[in-house]
Amino acid sequence: MHIKRYRWVSILVLLVTAMIGAAGNMRSSPCKAQAQQTATGRKTVLQKWEVHVIVAGTAAAVAKEANTLGDQGWELVSVVVDAPEGSPFRYVAYFKRPKS
Repeated sequence: MHIKRYRWVSILVLLVTAMIGAAGNMRSSPCKAQAQQTATGRKTVLQKWEVHVIVAGTAAAVAKEANTLGDQGWELVSVVVDAPEGSPFRYVAYFKRPKS
């Protein structure tokens, strides 16, 4: 039963991550702008990033927090499902945004 629950949760996290990632791809990427600057012969400046990590008990909580953070310019990078022995599942979500 525990393994079936893990598979279902993993699939849900992948779907949420894919949906958020697809929405994030609609914005222009700093990496594309950086590549264009290099193509024009300008000096390339490496992008610096801020990182943010959240830990949540449910995929729905991750999605809710991801929407809030997305409005503040954060981009979801990865979600890891962690289940320490004897503990319930927890979701660790990693976000990034360009440093100003």
